[in-house]
Amino acid sequence: MKIHHYTTIETLALILKYRTIRFNRLDKVDDLEESKYGISTADLRMGKYNFASCWTRDANESIPLWNLYTKNKGVRISLEEDMFITYPINNSFKSFFKENINPKEDYLIYNGINEAILIDVEYVDDLKMKITEIGSCIENNVQGRYKMEFTNDFGKFKSKHWEFQKESRFIIRVIPIKWPEMPPPKDIDPTYFYLNEFMESIPPSYFQNKSVSVDYFDINLNTIAYNNMEILLAPETNETEKIIVDSLVNKYCPSAKVKESKLKGKIKSK
Repeated sequence: MKIHHYTTIETLALILKYRTIRFNRLDKVDDLEESKYGISTADLRMGKYNFASCWTRDANESIPLWNLYTKNKGVRISLEEDMFITYPINNSFKSFFKENINPKEDYLIYNGINEAILIDVEYVDDLKMKITEIGSCIENNVQGRYKMEFTNDFGKFKSKHWEFQKESRFIIRVIPIKWPEMPPPKDIDPTYFYLNEFMESIPPSYFQNKSVSVDYFDINLNTIAYNNMEILLAPETNETEKIIVDSLVNKYCPSAKVKESKLKGKIKSK
């Protein structure tokens, strides 16, 4: 089944050239409300640790989405839902990442929480309450210990005023960490030392709403999905823009199908 993404011709060019889809941080996307609220009374702001690629299952053209994301001058790309190069973790779980734990400057990527599945957004009346209820996070200020229990549901909910989007998402999640200030002692295995330090740093990093240095991830498309891409031109696409799209397709993905919008000549932006 194909799913659909409204975007600009400039973004289409990058997708075609590099064969990747970009996942953007949720605290930097159009719905600012998603990152306004935190989990539990600890107010854990998770937007900076979650990255999304946003699509819709609705095959019908959406005038609001054309206008919001393309100003009626871009494209809608359609790809198979199983579009990414993925890595099996077990018989039923495929991840975006091959490595189990991949330490970066200030975050970990754990493939066990990064399942490559499309999640349908649930639209709710009270987004703040829904996000607050995702988990329980308690800090013991006396002992300096933390108790954290929350699900992987952050990024699944939006306010009902966004319901027109009929959105589904792929989500990548990172875990904030802090590198130790001192190198490992000579009598301790470095791998064990760093892993232990990273694990110990995770709860306080969440509670301190520690930022991370990554703003996006570009994930590779698999060959079958890429070659079967469909590209729908926006309703107000002009001849010059159509030539640009045709040129990009001929150069990078000749098997892609380019079609005209059924709304062409029926709407006009103000």
